[in-house]
Amino acid sequence: MSYTRVEGLIIREIPFQDYDRILSLFTPTEGLIKLFVKGSGRVKEGNSHRTAPLNIVEVVYTQGRTELYPCREITVINNQLQLRKNLSVLESACDMLQTILSTQLPGKSAPELYQLLLIYLRKLPEVGNPNILSTSFRLKTLRYEGLLDYNAFKDLKTEEKQLIEVLSLCRDLKLLALIDIEESLTFKIKDFFLQSL
Repeated sequence: MSYTRVEGLIIREIPFQDYDRILSLFTPTEGLIKLFVKGSGRVKEGNSHRTAPLNIVEVVYTQGRTELYPCREITVINNQLQLRKNLSVLESACDMLQTILSTQLPGKSAPELYQLLLIYLRKLPEVGNPNILSTSFRLKTLRYEGLLDYNAFKDLKTEEKQLIEVLSLCRDLKLLALIDIEESLTFKIKDFFLQSL
């Protein structure tokens, strides 16, 4: 029986029966994978924190005939507590996780997108409006997947179109942190995102 060891970010945790968990893990080399973690919900053994979404972990698992792999070991590398101290930061972080769930296929490697996600998550607590980074991440993910069509925004005002270009192309996170975005444009971008999938 061969084992695979990989680092990843926990995207989603689903309770299964009394103490088990099913995890969606985003990895740079294996893409999205689903893991069955036995007994991780036992509070008295101190295991319940290991499988929380947003944790960066190292796992050892075995591949089988289904897409749900048994997890043999799970070690927390970083629990990213800085993302859990502020509600707007946590909501933006969860929004980015949902973007990954909506766009990534099981087993499709995406090392650049994985690194971009970790960078954005690390910077979230440092910006005044974390929604800027989650909106930028949504647009950059569409661009990464080849789904970002700027022509779809032709009915928007010139300033809004320019802002969308900046959010999707800018590599300077300090500059992004200075941008002010109206809530109405955020909703338009979310609608476009959903229609693009």
